[in-house]
Amino acid sequence: MQVTIECFKTLKDFQNNANYRKGNGKAGVYIWGFSLGSNFTVPTSPKAFFPYYVGKSESDVYSRTHEHITTLSGGNFSIFDVLQCVSNRTNIGKVHKNYQNASKKAGTSGGPILPNLQFPNMLYFPEGVHRQYDFFFDKTDAIPKQIDWMLKHFCIIYIIPTSGKSNINILEKKIGKIIGYDILNTKEYKNVPEDFKVEIEHNSKIFKLEKYEDLFTFCQKI
Repeated sequence: MQVTIECFKTLKDFQNNANYRKGNGKAGVYIWGFSLGSNFTVPTSPKAFFPYYVGKSESDVYSRTHEHITTLSGGNFSIFDVLQCVSNRTNIGKVHKNYQNASKKAGTSGGPILPNLQFPNMLYFPEGVHRQYDFFFDKTDAIPKQIDWMLKHFCIIYIIPTSGKSNINILEKKIGKIIGYDILNTKEYKNVPEDFKVEIEHNSKIFKLEKYEDLFTFCQKI
């Protein structure tokens, strides 16, 4: 499958730019996460980017971006202390799954109170309305500070199929597998066809997308 890529965009890139308004987007797969640059710079290597989520839209990736940002800032997404995760090499995918299982076992009483050493660097899990008060009125101020940091360092990259939206579901699974679900706050898909290949098309040249680092190599070429 051949794709084109719109390299990392920040919230500043979207500001007052009508190209990214609702309805202008195409079908595609996206990866969003956070720049690790101290003064915020667009990532040019995996070491400078903390991937958080892989998703898809069959109609408009720009609208989905807006939905994710509001979900993140509105208490409907798991929140981790990203810099602590980097320092401690925390695999947020594993931690998220462990908390999810603990919450299910707890039933109506709800999952464990956070923060909790069993779930390193997790600040918040969106279990429902009974947890949202904690989100909006966090006495420690850790969650609001983390949300502020996340929005300032937010980055997203778009992967757009050149031949329409057929196989977009497989493309999403393939990108998730390439990055690794252990380090993503994303539902894991296991049944990814081994023979499904992805190639990046740019200026009549083709670049293979086989490993996570390939995304950054391509962005540097641009």
